[in-house]
Amino acid sequence: MAMTNINADGPCPPRWAEHGLFRETGRYEGPAETAKMLLSGRWDFTPLRLWEKANAYNDELLAYAKEHHITILRLVWSPGFSHQADQVQWDILREYIRKTHRKGIKVVAYLSLTNSFWQEMFEAEPQARQWRQIHHDGGNVPYMAATYHGEVSRVLLCVNNPGWRDYFKQKVCAALEAGADGLFFDNLFSKCFCPICREGFAQYTREVYGQAYDMPAPDAVTQDELQKRTGIEVIADSDRNVAGDRPFLHQARSDYWNRSTTEFLTEVWETARKIKSDVLFGHNAHERWPMNQVGNYKLSEDDQPCSYDPGSGAIWTNFGLWKYLFEDGGRHKPFLNGVRSKAEWAEINACGGDAIGVVDPVYHAFHKRFGRQIYHRTQPLGRVGVVLRGLSPVADRAPFFSHLARHNVQFDIVIYEQIDQYKLSLYDLLILLDLRAMGSDTADRLGDYVRRGGNLIATGPTGIAKHNWQPREASCLADVLGVDGEASTAGRMESNFGKGHVVFYPESIADKLKDDQIGEYGRQFIEDVRRLQGTPVIEVDAPDGVLASVTGRGRSKIVVHLINYRPAPVGAIQVRLPGCSFSQVTLLSPDQPEPRLDRVDARSDGLSFAVEGLDVYAVAVASRS
Repeated sequence: MAMTNINADGPCPPRWAEHGLFRETGRYEGPAETAKMLLSGRWDFTPLRLWEKANAYNDELLAYAKEHHITILRLVWSPGFSHQADQVQWDILREYIRKTHRKGIKVVAYLSLTNSFWQEMFEAEPQARQWRQIHHDGGNVPYMAATYHGEVSRVLLCVNNPGWRDYFKQKVCAALEAGADGLFFDNLFSKCFCPICREGFAQYTREVYGQAYDMPAPDAVTQDELQKRTGIEVIADSDRNVAGDRPFLHQARSDYWNRSTTEFLTEVWETARKIKSDVLFGHNAHERWPMNQVGNYKLSEDDQPCSYDPGSGAIWTNFGLWKYLFEDGGRHKPFLNGVRSKAEWAEINACGGDAIGVVDPVYHAFHKRFGRQIYHRTQPLGRVGVVLRGLSPVADRAPFFSHLARHNVQFDIVIYEQIDQYKLSLYDLLILLDLRAMGSDTADRLGDYVRRGGNLIATGPTGIAKHNWQPREASCLADVLGVDGEASTAGRMESNFGKGHVVFYPESIADKLKDDQIGEYGRQFIEDVRRLQGTPVIEVDAPDGVLASVTGRGRSKIVVHLINYRPAPVGAIQVRLPGCSFSQVTLLSPDQPEPRLDRVDARSDGLSFAVEGLDVYAVAVASRS
């Protein structure tokens, strides 16, 4: 079973913010946030609601936090106004932070990295006109996830502009001097064609491609296409949604913008740590690599409500997103996401994350009581590694990951950009998920993995572009995949390479699943996975709609998370852990004070047990005693 720990020497959160030891909720309130909502076209407020929102940082919120075992409050510090306009919010929070600390609650300050309410900002700070992001056509770059009634009220400021960087760091310093324990940054966007960014892009392409290129114009998209791509706030350009006769430059533009934001965040983090060395520092990067390499925790809002279809037995789960975030944080940075149901609360905790807010007070009490025992410092146990690029639109891959999870395949995500930090031999099977661009060194390493006995499934165009997205004449993995220049672009190909076994699906399995066109293709794919993964980590005999996730802590325990996505409880579930030498099982559940465990059978070839019934969530802890 793989139990890697990449980035083990990377930045760690303070002890009070480690996975399983904290419970956070965010309250976007106060006069600055109220003004932001009104200026963003969100007009569903009565006068009473406006007053409540502006005055929400009060003793009632502290009482709520204590009652529900909240240990961290994320509160708005600066959503995009000038220092002058922010002062009323800052004055409230300076006093409120002192109150929260007296209650034993930490505070994370929310700041927008690029947003500005330009009418107020430009009047209060005339030099801010020079800080704005400039669209390709010379106009402003608006914030996209707002409903404007008339004139656009929110425009973005340039992450590469030194004036904005210095001004923004003043906001950060003010928050930490007010006593904030952590910082959270939102709106990490760069879509800028200003002279600074154009020159920076030319320098970047000179370093990557050996010659300087002009920054390419953005693709023309309809509003419907824009909404489909973003889903929320941002277009994460990738090889899958660029067009034109030079797509590698579109990818280079996206890479440059992401790296520019990463450099800005790094500068802010260095400033913050000079004031508070153990500051909790995170942001909402929308899975855009390499931003999550900066900081020691992160937040996501890219999930979709999990669900179960009784007609087909299909499950929609966010397992892939959670596992991606877990790996992108080096398996030790906490990641958070708001949840809408008990099942979603269960799956994010089972995959190494922490839920924002209170989905059910009983679940929060369960976390407080057992969080250290079943979540803290556990690692996933998987024999299958899914390799994908960090810039891939993870939400588009959710049907693929749900397909694996539905068949109880215990998989890890291996982030392509960090693949050198993984010990690939710990996996019996690697799945290459639409790795169009690949470096020759990585191709050699994957070939060596298969040659030595590892198994490989590749899906979609693989290795047909260089690591910098420039096209190749032939795949750099052609010999491993058993293809040549005349190979078919459809169907399924199977071959041996050295001691390993290879299956290649030239068409993208992920795309077929996303478009609900999988059919027999998907059944064959799962058969290949089951055959090539070796002895499974877990075998589960349960009704459709029940998933399992397996984690462990060293050699001391194995933790089996059972999640029921059906709207009603299910009956008996049989679980077997092949090769497990443990003999004791403890069953815990927030749904039942004494969940029933039956037929524990410890043998030399594994451990099995039965759970007599499952409402939504139960955790079985296997140990020696």
